[in-house]
Amino acid sequence: RLMLETLFGHLDKHPELLPEFYRGLLERDGRTTVLCDFISSMSDRYAVHFFESIFVPGSWKLDSHA
Repeated sequence: RLMLETLFGHLDKHPELLPEFYRGLLERDGRTTVLCDFISSMSDRYAVHFFESIFVPGSWKLDSHA
């Protein structure tokens, strides 16, 4: 639940992260409806991946000459 609420809040602040299809619905259907529709369309696996892509830092390559 917390993950979905966090995704909703982040997408509410950054609607440019929505797929083009959903961005196109924002004016017609309103932000809350579009965000709920997008998040509810996610599989569990995709929701976790999407969350991780935003909030979990990736690895980086360390310079061995430091």
